[in-house]
Amino acid sequence: MIAMLKRIEAQTWLRSSKWRSVLLIVSGLLTGLCVSFPAIGVLEWVSLVPALTIFFSMSSDENVPLRRLYRGGLIFNYSFSVVIFHWFFYMYPLEFTGVTPVIALAIVLVATLGLSLLQSLFGALIPVLLALVSRGRIVKKLPYLQVIILAGLWCVREWAQTLTWTGVPWGRLALGQASIPLMLQTASWFGSYAVTFVIVLVNGCIAFALLHADRRRLCALVGIGVFALQLTLGGIIMLTDTTRSSGDMLKVVAIQGNVGSADKWQTSNDETFEIYYALTVQAAEQGADVIVWPETAVPVDFDGLTRYRDPLLELAKDHHVILVLGAFVHQSADETYNAVRLIDETGTMHENFYAKRHLVPFGEYVPLRPVIEAVLPFLTEISMLSSDTLAGEDAAVFETELGHIGALVCFDSIYEQLGLDAAREDAELLCIVTNDSWFFDSAAVYMHNAQAKLRAIETGRYVVRAANTGVSSVITPTGKELARLDALEEGIVTAEIEMRSGMTLYTLVGNLFVYICLIGCAGLLAERTANGIYHCVKTAKSKK
Repeated sequence: MIAMLKRIEAQTWLRSSKWRSVLLIVSGLLTGLCVSFPAIGVLEWVSLVPALTIFFSMSSDENVPLRRLYRGGLIFNYSFSVVIFHWFFYMYPLEFTGVTPVIALAIVLVATLGLSLLQSLFGALIPVLLALVSRGRIVKKLPYLQVIILAGLWCVREWAQTLTWTGVPWGRLALGQASIPLMLQTASWFGSYAVTFVIVLVNGCIAFALLHADRRRLCALVGIGVFALQLTLGGIIMLTDTTRSSGDMLKVVAIQGNVGSADKWQTSNDETFEIYYALTVQAAEQGADVIVWPETAVPVDFDGLTRYRDPLLELAKDHHVILVLGAFVHQSADETYNAVRLIDETGTMHENFYAKRHLVPFGEYVPLRPVIEAVLPFLTEISMLSSDTLAGEDAAVFETELGHIGALVCFDSIYEQLGLDAAREDAELLCIVTNDSWFFDSAAVYMHNAQAKLRAIETGRYVVRAANTGVSSVITPTGKELARLDALEEGIVTAEIEMRSGMTLYTLVGNLFVYICLIGCAGLLAERTANGIYHCVKTAKSKK
């Protein structure tokens, strides 16, 4: 790839709009593939080079208008986003929703192409902001700062995607390293954003070297050094654990009934319950200490149905096992939560419950409902629920004889702040209950499992992940899988783990690293703006 880019530079293809677009598309597609399929994640350390070479070249040239940079950013980001959201097509024809094939196709197209565009409109600002800073006095004197600035902007962009319902942090660059846990360990210090920063920095050094022959040796040394440092720190962090274990080994089990949404809502709840109950009995008889069911494994409220609740209470008491159950909780006719309930080893169902905090737009509630109903009414037909689900407000960590257990529900697990909240409230084990059956065995289910690896590393906790149709897994605090059951299989996932207490650095400082990046970039933009205003005023005075 580097040799190819040297030839491109030599032939001045970077000046051709046609070839710029081709390179941006290739770079976006390849990076998206790395994030979607971490088995090829090693390519992510060079996949951004074509795009960054173009961004650096254009941003430094004051003759290039900002709209052209925005267009280039849009081409790259859209290519990237379409790949990471391609799995929406696996939902077609959405038979379990009862919609017509035409409406199903419209929904899938809007989800894939529309969501990709929504994410790209903001991401396309990165090269624009880079240009604004690069054309300032400071960066003109120190042009290599472009590399650091771009890495910082990328981190801020990923963080900003966690702030509103329109932002979906599904395309974190760190996910591309999910198959190389050594590369992810700095997430325990500064979150996945630190991993993203390093990936962009290494790619940026290569791109900068291609554009500046007089700095190639320096850029190469810095890029290699940063990559080596990431590896070294990964090894050191894995060897120097900052969290503490209880010392007692526990057997945890994730139940995977392989009952998907199409079946769960259209077959008898009794049949579904029998599947999960039989697997739970099997796990309990094998000596499980904690058993985790997936998200709304049986789509009922256990409080209102004693024929389901009582056998579970008895099983927990007889086998002295803790049951962590995905379930609905109906507080009233118009107050429903997608929740996690816990039955302790005494056979008592705890009154408190964890309610999902990041609800899925259009799946569990309709944002801007009046507007959506008027403009895109078919999007309101996706949900299997008759009314909007309500969001929870806190971590609601469960206290048990074995320790404190925190929970996350499905979409929650892609937002790092929720995992941090649980760890800060003394959760010693994280249980993720999810329903990924909408996506069958597509890349989505494996990408979602990779997000759980980040939450484990960030918090320094073991993670037990139970999915209706998979992937179910048990993950160590270093992001390694102790056990896993792949998609569309029925069974149990068993592993021995330790309860963990104490805090990782990231749990203590949160997104401090991102805030530093944000302040640094904002400061350079402010300097550029102030300098521009000063020159405008000076020019105006000279004309007088």
